[in-house]
Amino acid sequence: MIKIKAQADLSQWYQKDAPESAQDQILNCLLDQRQISEDFLSPSLKLIPDPFLLPQMRESLDLFYDHFINGQKIMLVGDYDVDGVTSTALLLRFFTIINLENKAWFIPNRLKHGYGLTDLSAAEIIKQAPDLVITLDNGITAANGVRLLKEAGIKVIITDHHEPVAGSVPDCIVVNPKLASSRFPDREVAGVGVAFLWVTALRSYLREKNFWAEQSPPDEPNLLEHLDLVALGTIADQVPLKGVNRIFAKFGLEQMNRCFHAPATKLWHHYVKAFGEKMKVTVFDSQLLAFRLAPLINATGRMGDPAPSLGFLCSPDHKQALLNLKDLQKTNNTRKSRQDKMLKKAKNLAERQGFDKGGLVLYDTTFHEGISGIVAHRILDETGLPVCVLTKNKEGIIKGSLRSKKESVLEALTQCSEHLLQFGGHRNAGGCALTEEQLPEFTTALQAAFLSSKTVTDIDMVADLEVTPEMLSYELITSLKKLEPFGKDNQQPLFMLRDLYLDEPQILAAKHLKWHLDDDLELIYWNGVGKVPSDMSNPTVAAHLSENNFQGSWRKQLILQGISFS
Repeated sequence: MIKIKAQADLSQWYQKDAPESAQDQILNCLLDQRQISEDFLSPSLKLIPDPFLLPQMRESLDLFYDHFINGQKIMLVGDYDVDGVTSTALLLRFFTIINLENKAWFIPNRLKHGYGLTDLSAAEIIKQAPDLVITLDNGITAANGVRLLKEAGIKVIITDHHEPVAGSVPDCIVVNPKLASSRFPDREVAGVGVAFLWVTALRSYLREKNFWAEQSPPDEPNLLEHLDLVALGTIADQVPLKGVNRIFAKFGLEQMNRCFHAPATKLWHHYVKAFGEKMKVTVFDSQLLAFRLAPLINATGRMGDPAPSLGFLCSPDHKQALLNLKDLQKTNNTRKSRQDKMLKKAKNLAERQGFDKGGLVLYDTTFHEGISGIVAHRILDETGLPVCVLTKNKEGIIKGSLRSKKESVLEALTQCSEHLLQFGGHRNAGGCALTEEQLPEFTTALQAAFLSSKTVTDIDMVADLEVTPEMLSYELITSLKKLEPFGKDNQQPLFMLRDLYLDEPQILAAKHLKWHLDDDLELIYWNGVGKVPSDMSNPTVAAHLSENNFQGSWRKQLILQGISFS
């Protein structure tokens, strides 16, 4: 049984004769807990920092402009996830605006080339003979890949947001907010955010060159129109939704909704219209992007070739956008089918391995490398234990994806480095590569590392506030929307409600549960069938608050995230 606690208890002071004060008290308490001011509720595009504070920004623009005006071939090298694909789509848009014709793009196939600017990727790029390569959302650790390109006479600009590793920063122009030389105030910008800042700086640079005055018509592009891609990549990459990332996400979502509801579709936004209509979307928000649109775009990269996802984002008309969307759905359905089979096998391996070794190391040669991270995350959610899911590629190298909640993946992998060919990651996610001979010792070392770093706690879920059902008003729902968009470091508020009376639930679609708490408040437990005892008594729940409009009838909904029984 899980244990739930709240950071603050507001249930005691609620006055039934002054319900209008509840939403203000709750919102103010959330602002205090998250250490954010009321300015957070009103982000402004004017607060986007100067992109020239990024390292080597002007040098990168000088190099680009020299190749641009001389008609030399410029190639974009993206990444196969949503962040990398949106970055590539963004620059392709801007290159179209400035009539850059001699352009190309390359996004690695993760199963064929590996991640980023590997030696295999460099070989493919060299075959296409560009004069200048601009990387997007990758390249900061690709010192050897850059060396190979330079030896072939190709200039390189790295734009990336990943952490640089001492001694492996490429010998070329590097635009990255995480470099020690960076003066940019936000370190945690997504790759597409860096790309947007680069485009913003390029627009200013071209103004200095009198470029826009010579165009017909002589208008600078409104970059607000392109924040849809920045919001999508930023939210999908789960960077903190604070500072400039919050600005990108908020105004990008607003742009998506404007495009979706507009009677005519602009050149760039056919994918928004197609997705919205096909999926019966009412509003584009962070949840929709994170859990419905991003998985579709990620699916192609997970299964191999990411090109269809880029094609979808760059759809030239509505008809083609619908066809491209259909292709993504087909690939995503294949991914889901493979994932279900892989998850079932991984669960069996976990049960046979046992849950007393600090962590789970699950290896099977039939596992799909592109799905390992998702399966690891699902096993983590069910067991609470850190998980490493491993499979073998065609070259005989074992690749692993790791996920954890409390223990540091990067620290654990560092402790096991003598048993690895390579590794990387951060606190809660990472990856590694090793030989089959290294697997037994790696397994023992990793489980020992996780066991030694195990956090001792009797609390499984921490809610923001403890409240009562009477405090959950429609006015509160409206107030909470001021905190949107939600994401990393700005999570949707989690409320704890104690000792609820729950009668027999209604079963939805044979797998979900719904309880009616009062006339217009219901509790929903997605995939909850079989997860609650029939004789439960006075449960405590942790839930998100939302609203639902069904056939013209509005109801408040608590979406259950955790439940404990007395």
